[in-house]
Amino acid sequence: MSGINTSIFNDIKYQFQYGTMINKLILVNIFFFIGILIFKVILSAISPAVYESFLCHIGVVNTWHLALRPWTLLTYMFSHEGFLHILFNLIGLYVFGFAIGTFFKDKQILGLYILGGLAGAVSYILFSYIIPSGPVMIGASASVMAIMMALTVISPDYRINLLFIGAVKMKYIALALIFMDLIGIAAMSNTGGHFAHLGGAFFGLFYVRQLQSGRDLANPVTSVLDKIVNFFKKPTPKRGPKIVYRNQQKARAYVPPKQTHTFTSQPGKANMNKPDIQARINTILDKIGSEGYESLSAEEKEFLFRFKDEP
Repeated sequence: MSGINTSIFNDIKYQFQYGTMINKLILVNIFFFIGILIFKVILSAISPAVYESFLCHIGVVNTWHLALRPWTLLTYMFSHEGFLHILFNLIGLYVFGFAIGTFFKDKQILGLYILGGLAGAVSYILFSYIIPSGPVMIGASASVMAIMMALTVISPDYRINLLFIGAVKMKYIALALIFMDLIGIAAMSNTGGHFAHLGGAFFGLFYVRQLQSGRDLANPVTSVLDKIVNFFKKPTPKRGPKIVYRNQQKARAYVPPKQTHTFTSQPGKANMNKPDIQARINTILDKIGSEGYESLSAEEKEFLFRFKDEP
């Protein structure tokens, strides 16, 4: 049994070190879910009211209590209470996230997830004063909807294979999901959650439009997260190359040559610099937005895949 536990731990560690951002987000959601289940068993044994109070400390509450618990704007989007709740959200996160990974960098996906979740929380709070909603909101649905809509805007004709249905274009999936949220609002069923979904979807559309205009809204978010991560990292001293001199004379200071980087689009083709690569990527993304992902040539798809993660 210990060998199995070690193997699982190593797999999880590997995903956090080398896995995609979608894999990392899925794991974080699973860890939160397990933690909530443990607290539910312990706190419910004391009193159901204690557990409800705990949920209000990790979920978004549509009252002034949010001012005292600002962290809930972040924790709510990783928290789930029911198995089906987390199951459907993680399926959507995996399917849409895997597809959008073709077009976005990992940091952009993380920023989109967080900002989409924040947009969903704001929508939930604002509309709760117009239409009554539940006392507390948790779940990654708004973040998933943001990723779904961003993928739809980038490539509306991208096909997703749905169980028992087959390949369906993203534009029809997006329409179906938004229509279901509108029906839920009209039926006064989980209105706050449905407004959060729509808020996340709107932000996904807004994010891509801003990105096409040259503004990446995810940069401030990922910059703050990088600073937080780097703060807790132990600094490693940089060591230069070890120089050994054969004579006894005073050695001159070693000055390493400046390193230059070149970018090669494909083997056998001319070198490209960073601005040329970014311009080519923008041209390909514009083509995807107007004609769909399937309109790309094999060379354009390979170019996009090769350089989408270049800093």
